[in-house]
Amino acid sequence: MDYHFSWDGNSSLLKVDVFYTTEAKDTTSFIYRAHDVANQLNIFRIVKNIQTEKGDSVSIDSGKRKITIWHKTTGPKKLHYEINGALISPAKHNNANEQFRPQLVPGSFYSLSFNLFMQVDTNIYKEISYTWDRWPVGIGYFSSASPESKPGATVNVKADQMMKIYMVMDKKLIVNTYNVHHVPYYAISTGRDSLNDIQADLKPFFSTFFPAITDFWQDYGGKDYFISVLPFLNIAPKNYTGYGLIDGFSMRYTGPYDLDKKEVIAHETSHKWIGNKLEIKQKGMEYMWFEEGFNDYIDTYILAKTKMISPTEFIDYINDKNLKPHYKSPVGTAPADSIEKHFWVNHDYEKLPYQRGFIYAFYFDNQIRLASGGKKTIRNFLLALLKHRSESKGIDLTVDDFIATASKFLPKQQVTNEIDKYLMRGDLLDFHQIKLISAYEIKYEDNIPVLYLKQSADLPKILSW
Repeated sequence: MDYHFSWDGNSSLLKVDVFYTTEAKDTTSFIYRAHDVANQLNIFRIVKNIQTEKGDSVSIDSGKRKITIWHKTTGPKKLHYEINGALISPAKHNNANEQFRPQLVPGSFYSLSFNLFMQVDTNIYKEISYTWDRWPVGIGYFSSASPESKPGATVNVKADQMMKIYMVMDKKLIVNTYNVHHVPYYAISTGRDSLNDIQADLKPFFSTFFPAITDFWQDYGGKDYFISVLPFLNIAPKNYTGYGLIDGFSMRYTGPYDLDKKEVIAHETSHKWIGNKLEIKQKGMEYMWFEEGFNDYIDTYILAKTKMISPTEFIDYINDKNLKPHYKSPVGTAPADSIEKHFWVNHDYEKLPYQRGFIYAFYFDNQIRLASGGKKTIRNFLLALLKHRSESKGIDLTVDDFIATASKFLPKQQVTNEIDKYLMRGDLLDFHQIKLISAYEIKYEDNIPVLYLKQSADLPKILSW
């Protein structure tokens, strides 16, 4: 199955031709898997001018996002459709509109793959290809499936990887290449941003953060990786949003580059491990405390270890982004199985698994350090869990696997009880009764635990391995 794209560089329309073959006078169904966000509930307001071979007929099911073609003859076929990538107003919806919708404005094109490709109701296509038949002369181009390719090149992708592609064109595109443990990494930005020097802001990630987190996980394999940090096209107040793919991360933003944006980039790129290679199987969001909270602790840990954030910023992040809001939250003690119902409509519930998991990960790290006399840390636990996952031959991790691995470092019954009490039922950790390593001290102020780092403590050394 071959995709051919065409764009004149000025209009908001991307023309797509899909070439495929049918071996029977039957039907072929194409399903558009775009996210149910950004007002894309009726995707065929955006995907238009659907045409097929003469003699074949087409039916459209908006509810299922499905195009079904009834073939009169067998052999080579072509499906044509056009994607309207015009900007959506108002700008207050930029996070969804510009991250999850394709954009085509004069001199700039951006899309995630689920906005470009359709899935087929047959498994006969093990591989797809894509190429550009028409594109603006001299425009910058990056495609994550083949980072060094030009638009006119034909790129082949395994069918099960087609929904993980990122693609951008921009007349002011900037792409810098780095080498991280012999793996190419790409930094993508645009000269349209006159406020920030994003390439300079991103450089420490490639020189410091990525080498360190790769060392943390002892994971030196894998293919190339990218970070794309592009400004919103709609003018809006300071804001940002990110979306992680397995082999990269896309961020959209407005306003100055700051600590919040740095932390978001670290968090989302850290999902390459927790959230991707390590994920606890769940029915809803009941174990999201691991995927989000543990991940957030580890990425902040690496930022502090590499001195990309100061010890003060590390402590402030724990206090201001986790302890204080969690212990003051009106839903801070809500059970884990209630999160999914409210996650998308209530900001407090949205933050709950992040904060609850982060706080427990910090506590958990301290307890492993104390139990081992400082010889082991949360890193040893995570490496053991990753080893278990790699030996399980594709079987999903369960919370029992988490407990069994943790029991190598702490008493099994202790971990079992704590997961049930603090992470599932939602009780708050009582730091009056909890011992931490000597570098830390917690005091309660207005019934809120506040963490302090002792003046003599060398935080990067404490967080080293």
